[in-house]
Amino acid sequence: MIEIRPLTHEDNLIEVGELHAVSWQQTYQRILPQHFLDRLTHDRWSAVLRADPGASLGMFEDGTLIGTARLGFPREEDRAGYGEIMDIHLLPEKEGQGYGRKLLDACMDALKEQGCENVCLWVMCANTHAVMFYVHMDFHPTGRIHLENYGGENVELMEMIRPLI
Repeated sequence: MIEIRPLTHEDNLIEVGELHAVSWQQTYQRILPQHFLDRLTHDRWSAVLRADPGASLGMFEDGTLIGTARLGFPREEDRAGYGEIMDIHLLPEKEGQGYGRKLLDACMDALKEQGCENVCLWVMCANTHAVMFYVHMDFHPTGRIHLENYGGENVELMEMIRPLI
């Protein structure tokens, strides 16, 4: 049975951070520097998770954590009425089985409940698998590009949006 719900302080937030690390290490091979990926641990996400666990959704299959997503609001002034999917991650062995769609749908439902009319996200341009997934889920690139530095290398991210109506 699949359950998707906001995380709480009672959840094992170290396990959630470990899921993030494993997902990044698998998903971003050949996109991010290997030395950067090799050093990732649950600690990279611990402070954010502890500060506001309810901003993240956990996806559980028969009580076992298999995915997570973090929601928020964009910092850009021209994005009033938008919610943002900050990240979405699955255990690598769960990819390609429809779990990502269910987790993304839950994210959009949660943002709709918070009064958002649109949703945006940023995705690494080189992560073509994720870009195609979001296009399939009716997201559209806005043309905005942002550079982030990971392990000394700049990586391009593109913004994608979709209405929630």
